[in-house]
Amino acid sequence: CAHLARGIAVAYDLHRSLFSDEEKETIRSVISTRVQATLDALYGIAYWATEYDGNHNHNSAAALGLCGLAFYEEIPQAPEWLAAARLNFLNVARYCAADGSSDEGVPYWGYGRTSILEYIEGTKTVIDSANLYELPFLKNGALYRLHSSTSGFGATLPWGDAPLRDYEGPQHILYALANGCHDDGARAFANRIPLPPQGSSAIISLTTLWSQNGTAPNFAPEPDHHFPVGDVVTTRSGWGAGDYLLTVKSGFTNRNHSHLDAGALALAFGDKWLLTAPGYGEGAEERDYWNTGGPRWKFYSNATEAESTLLINGSNQRFDKDARGTIDQYLSAPNWSWTGVDLTNAYDMKGTVRRSVLHRRGEYILVLDTVSASAGKCSVEWLAQCGSDPAREGNVLVLSADGGASLRLQMLVPGAPFAPRSPTMPTVDKPANSIHTCAVKQDGAEVSFAALLQPLFAQVATQPLSPEVSVQNGVTSIMLKGGGWADTIVYESGAASGAGSLQANSGEGDNTQATAKALAVRRNGGGLESCVAIGARQLDFAGFHLQDGGERDVAMQQLPNKRWLIDTSRKLTQEMTLPAGLTLVLIEELSPETGNPRYRYVAAESVAAVPEAKSWILSNIKERP
Repeated sequence: CAHLARGIAVAYDLHRSLFSDEEKETIRSVISTRVQATLDALYGIAYWATEYDGNHNHNSAAALGLCGLAFYEEIPQAPEWLAAARLNFLNVARYCAADGSSDEGVPYWGYGRTSILEYIEGTKTVIDSANLYELPFLKNGALYRLHSSTSGFGATLPWGDAPLRDYEGPQHILYALANGCHDDGARAFANRIPLPPQGSSAIISLTTLWSQNGTAPNFAPEPDHHFPVGDVVTTRSGWGAGDYLLTVKSGFTNRNHSHLDAGALALAFGDKWLLTAPGYGEGAEERDYWNTGGPRWKFYSNATEAESTLLINGSNQRFDKDARGTIDQYLSAPNWSWTGVDLTNAYDMKGTVRRSVLHRRGEYILVLDTVSASAGKCSVEWLAQCGSDPAREGNVLVLSADGGASLRLQMLVPGAPFAPRSPTMPTVDKPANSIHTCAVKQDGAEVSFAALLQPLFAQVATQPLSPEVSVQNGVTSIMLKGGGWADTIVYESGAASGAGSLQANSGEGDNTQATAKALAVRRNGGGLESCVAIGARQLDFAGFHLQDGGERDVAMQQLPNKRWLIDTSRKLTQEMTLPAGLTLVLIEELSPETGNPRYRYVAAESVAAVPEAKSWILSNIKERP
C-alpha cells in the first residue's frame, strides 16, 4: 500500500492535468480508503506503529506525508495524514541511531532511508521536514554506508537478514545527503561506487530529485570505524578492490532482522566474503521465522552456530531484549587497530566471555578469546563460517579469494586443527552445499583461544607466518616474524594473570614493559618501531614513560626523523615523560561525544613537524588495485 500510494501521490501532484475528472474521482476514492487505513495503522493497529527505527514505519509514514500533501485540498482527511507523518518522523529522528547505523543492516537501511528522503523532498516546501537533514541520524548516514562497504565498494556488510547488496541505491541516498547535509564526502563516495543503483525508487530519484553534480574532495577516508550505537567495527588494509575488510559484530542480539551473532567475525577480500554470515534463510516465508520470542532462533540461519563466533555448551546466545555484546575497547592507529568485546551478556552461562581482535594492517589479525565459567565447566566451540570449502595445509585452513588472494586461518591456542561441523538446529534453512563450518572445541572452567588470520594479497610474494606461542600464569605470549620485522604480543588470557606487568622482551636490551591488559610491540632492523598497549596504566617504551593516570589505550609509531605518533583514548596532560629534545603536540581530537574518543599527538622537536606527520598518516591509507 505504501509503495503504491507514494507513486500515485507523486504522479498526481506533478501531472494532475493528465487525469480526467472520472479518473481523479477514482483515485481520490481509493486513496481515501487505503491511506486512511495506513493512518489507523500508525495510530496503533500495525506492529510497526512505534517501530521508529524500522523500514516498515518509514515506508508507510512517507506515503501518509506525500498523500497528505498531494491531496491536501481534495480529501478532507489529507491534512491529518501530513500532520501525522510529520509527528512520526520527529520520533524517527529521536529513535534512529545517531551514528547513522541501522540494526536492520545495510539493505534495509537503504530501503527505509529512501522513504525518509522522499518524504523530506516531497514536503519540504510546505512543512519543516528539511530540518531532519540537520540531525545526526542523517548527517552520519553517508559515513555508515561508507564503512559498511567492502574494499572496492562492490558489496556490503553481511550482518542480519542481509543480501550482500543494496535494496535501494545507494547513490541517490548519498547525493541527497550530500545536498541536504552539505556533505561533499558523501558525493565523493557516491562517485566511487562501481555498481549501478539498485531499485526503481533509486533510479527515479536520481533522475528527478537529486543532482549528481558538484565538486567532491579527495577521497581518503580512515581505514577503521566503530559505530558506537550500532556497535559494529570495520577495519581494513585499504580501500581498493584488492584490499581486505574485517568486521566485528556486537550490539543487541534480538532486534528486527537481527541474528544471534554477538562477537561474530566476517572477512572479505575485495567483494568476496571468505569468512561469512548466513543472511536470510529459506525459512523466511514461514511464520515462525519472525517469532522472536523463541521459534525464530530454531532456524539455522538465525542461530549462533551459523556465525563465526563462540558457541558455548552447544546453545544459542540469549535472545531476551537486554542480550548483547558491548565493544568496550576500540583504538585505531595508522598501522594497528584493537577491538575488545565484552560478550558476557550475550550468553546464559554464568561467568565472563571476552573477544579481542588485534589487527596489524596489511599483515595479520589475531583473534583472542577468553571464557571463564563461575560454576563448573563449560564446552566452547570456536566457529569459522567459510564462504567455500577450505583447503587444508596441516593445521591451517586456506580460503581462496578472487585474483589469487587468500586467507590463512590457524588456531594457535590450543594448537589444534579445525574439524568440520554439521548444523544441529531443528530447521536447517540453508542449502547443504553452502554450509562450510569448521570448529575447534575446548572444555574447562577457563577456556582460552588464540587464532591467527593471515591475509595474502594477490601477486605479492609473502611467506606464511610461523608463530611461537607460550602460555604461563594466565599470560599468553605470541611471537611473529616477517620480512625484516618481529612482533611480540602478550596479553592476559586467564584469571591467574592478576593484571600484572606485561613485558615484550626481545633479548636485545630494548625491552618494553607495561601494566596493561594487552601489549604488542614491533621491532625492525632499526630497533623499536611501534607498540600498542590496551588498558595501560604504565608504559615504558623507546624512552617514553607513561605514568599511572588511570587505564587508557595507547598506540605509538615511529615516524621519519625519529619523531613519534601517539594515539590514545584519553587526553595526555602530565602523565607522559618524553625523550630529551621532544615536545608533545596535539594534532587531532575526536571527542567522547563520538563514542570513539581519540587524541592524536606527534612527539617532535617542534610544531613544525605537524604537516609532515599528517602527510605520513595519509600515505598509510592504501588502495590496492
